[in-house]
Amino acid sequence: MQATNSIFIKAPPEKIMDLVGNVQRWQEYLPHYRYVRALGDDGSVRTFEMGASRSGIPVSWVAEFQAFPESHKLRFTHVGGITKGMYVEWRLMPSEGGTNVEIYHDLRLRWPPVFRQIGELVITKLFIEHIASRTLRRFKELAESSEERHSQNEN
Repeated sequence: MQATNSIFIKAPPEKIMDLVGNVQRWQEYLPHYRYVRALGDDGSVRTFEMGASRSGIPVSWVAEFQAFPESHKLRFTHVGGITKGMYVEWRLMPSEGGTNVEIYHDLRLRWPPVFRQIGELVITKLFIEHIASRTLRRFKELAESSEERHSQNEN
């Protein structure tokens, strides 16, 4: 099952890449994240154990993270947890006055077919879309408040 969440942020893609790419600080940045633990770093791929909360319900997973600054993309591949195998891509598209940001999720559970369809629908609609929307709104607040301070300092 595929899902895309998006938001417009009044900040350049490089600023957003810096914020989002600082995964080890997500627990500090995002109130709905319970923890982020670095598990490994081979130079191009970093691995994190992550936990968030959806309306008080705890969720957790392990993901490999890669940043592609030249194309303004960030990728997570879930390698542990119920969402194992899920592919997540942050797409930052420069636009007039800021950046259009999309989080694309591709979840394909390895369950028997009838359970897979129901599981993908429930996980996507109740958890992924909710958590991704909160994450985008919070990064918008962080990036825009930082940009506002930066432009005031230039004047």
